[in-house]
Amino acid sequence: NGLQLIEFEYPYFLKAGVKYWLVIKGDSSTRVEPLVFAFHYPELSYGGTQLKVKITSDGGQNWYLPENRETDLLFGLVKAPCNPRFFTTQELVEDIEKYHIHNAYEEPAHGLNVYLNVQISNLQKTLVQWFESYTGGKWFSLDFNHPSVLEEARSLRESFCILKVNNSSEVGEMITRFPGMAIIPELDVTEEKLPRVEMYYKMILPNCPSPFMLFNLEDIRVLEKTFKTNISSFWNVTKLMRYFGDYYGRSADTIRVLLIGNRDAQILAEYFLSTTNVTLARIDKDQNLSRFGYFETFNVIVLASDKYSADQLTQDARQRIKEFVKRGGGLVVMFNWPEWIDEIVGFKFTSERVAPGLISYADLNHPILVAYTSIDWYNAYWSANKIIQIGENATFIVKDSNGQPWISYNPYGSGVAILCGAPSDNINEFKYDYLTILTNAIFYAAKKDNTLPAVWYGDSLKEKSLSDYIEYTISGKPGGPLLLWLTTNNNETRIEINLNANFFNIDTDGWVALDAVSWLPVGMGNGTEICIKVQSGTWLPIYIMNDTQDFHILYSNLLIKAQKIYPNQALYEICSDLEQDVWLIVRSTVVPREIRVEANPIRSASGLSTLYKLGEGSYFYDEKNRLTYIGFIAKEKDTTVRIIREETRSAFYMVDENKQLIYALLVLSLVLVELYVLNRAKSRVGGIKEKM
Repeated sequence: NGLQLIEFEYPYFLKAGVKYWLVIKGDSSTRVEPLVFAFHYPELSYGGTQLKVKITSDGGQNWYLPENRETDLLFGLVKAPCNPRFFTTQELVEDIEKYHIHNAYEEPAHGLNVYLNVQISNLQKTLVQWFESYTGGKWFSLDFNHPSVLEEARSLRESFCILKVNNSSEVGEMITRFPGMAIIPELDVTEEKLPRVEMYYKMILPNCPSPFMLFNLEDIRVLEKTFKTNISSFWNVTKLMRYFGDYYGRSADTIRVLLIGNRDAQILAEYFLSTTNVTLARIDKDQNLSRFGYFETFNVIVLASDKYSADQLTQDARQRIKEFVKRGGGLVVMFNWPEWIDEIVGFKFTSERVAPGLISYADLNHPILVAYTSIDWYNAYWSANKIIQIGENATFIVKDSNGQPWISYNPYGSGVAILCGAPSDNINEFKYDYLTILTNAIFYAAKKDNTLPAVWYGDSLKEKSLSDYIEYTISGKPGGPLLLWLTTNNNETRIEINLNANFFNIDTDGWVALDAVSWLPVGMGNGTEICIKVQSGTWLPIYIMNDTQDFHILYSNLLIKAQKIYPNQALYEICSDLEQDVWLIVRSTVVPREIRVEANPIRSASGLSTLYKLGEGSYFYDEKNRLTYIGFIAKEKDTTVRIIREETRSAFYMVDENKQLIYALLVLSLVLVELYVLNRAKSRVGGIKEKM
């Protein structure tokens, strides 16, 4: 019947017994080579087909082979047999190697490459979903594909949350959205690349609260080489660590912050995640901020861009920001701002220059400055431009000798706007103490400043900036241990970081901070100030947790099903995988008399470093800190660990838990009998007196 034009929508189902032509039309200036392919997801056509392709450039008068060579249709539309054969992975690999070894970025292999990469991503998605169900946290995976492949599968890959590692500008942005697993197949681990693997452990892991790093190991013999590097040390540490939650700000959902800025703002987003639930919005990618609607889900908007970038926002976005503040939201401005923000902040930023001034006034009693008795180190870089007060209710918190506001407050409707002048237009040059003030300003704008400051620093960091490579994150959930994971440079002798116990929901009656490298306490105390001091040049995960009662577990790297504490012994029921390294730290005011794993006594070690060198496990008692460390390798999925206290005159040793209960009942019975006898004796004495 000749050629008929059909609406070709993917997929298009063909009828049996009908001959079809697939015609791809282009204008005279468009090259059709190499041929744009069409494919159907194949269950049964991995072996290729016998179909060939020709193209025409003269309306069908003449047909010729693309690039003068035969081109296979990689995927044929085939009818499945009644009993389809199932292929093993090995058979599929052999078939691909035999029939489909082509340049991955040229036709005809491009289609197969896209398909296989999407299937690999699908497997990664399944793995990520399993991790999510197992940990209860949000995870993501990293993989690498050629940009053309990413374009082919863009819509599908976005649902996988796959990070394009080849685009470094997006790495930090994605980490702020999906903290968790990193699958890095593009890094083939060879002996030459071991320093890069070491870099991943040192620099990336501290920024991921639930890190899983999967590498492609080209040669199993490379593993032997890792034991001559710091990589094996990282492994020994991480195998005893436990995931307790996402970034704390997100887990606790303290306040919800929309951070509006450009690419550099992702540095701030990573910092804020330890204390706030932050979402990053890139002005250079979305000027209307449409996906955020009227910002109902946020407490505060932080504008981390200058006036030129902020002016790129659409009129609709600007109006929605104003309405957000009027309804009770907070706005924090860091840099110079455009004219449309004047009425919100209560000040007008001008281009007129003024001589730099020094601080002439600072309200050190204000919640934004609560951590400081002096802010002589502070300097707002915008102070060289004249700023005019236009709001009658605008209030100075910090101003200079020229009357210019460095930090100010202005009510706007039911909300508030805060100027918090940045010390530099380069975020990398922000001082750590300025970040404390900025965080305080954000919480003040959200009307949640009762537990400030959340984090502040010692004198050694006062003049240090983000570019000095002192990085940390705080993860965990309210009520659970915190993980303060930091890596520092070698320029300072000592680093001091302070955390607010009330903000992080840590018991002010007693807390303990354990260094997960040595597992010794790096801090112990009570009160609201948790002070952590560490040496510089360190890579240090630190668990901070509530102190506990005697013979209760302080830390474990696995699930504790039950703890049973008796007068002369304690029992712990634990759940683990077979051959898993088990690590328990127990608060102990006395030296244990004996410790058993199931029915087997374990030996006492001379120090923490020897725990795993004593066969079936061992324990170590730290008399100074009153802690008992127990380490062994699990032989069963469910294991009972028993600690028997030192014998005393008032207590005795019983191994069997049921015997202990029977003894307690016997003691109670004796007490009741004695009370009964005393009551009878009193009754008899009373009766004699009446007769007399």
